[in-house]
Amino acid sequence: MKTRTLPVNRIAEFAQDPSVLRHETTFPREPLPLPQLVTPEEVAEYLGVSAYTVRERLKSGELPGRKHGSRWLIRVVDLVTYVQPNNLD
Repeated sequence: MKTRTLPVNRIAEFAQDPSVLRHETTFPREPLPLPQLVTPEEVAEYLGVSAYTVRERLKSGELPGRKHGSRWLIRVVDLVTYVQPNNLD
């Protein structure tokens, strides 16, 4: 199964306007978009830290994410939620 990822420059766009991540109910109802996923490397570039630091935050549970096989994946929604309260933008 191929995972769709979001380019790093789009993460900042979503962080500035998180409303684009919410699905507004309209009729006729449109299908929900697939969750946008990013890798620890993309998150590291966005946050200005190393990929190792991102993986450590994932392991500790500080940053929400899931491990698929040997790869960590982070939903953009979770990243935006993590960044805003921590004032990391």
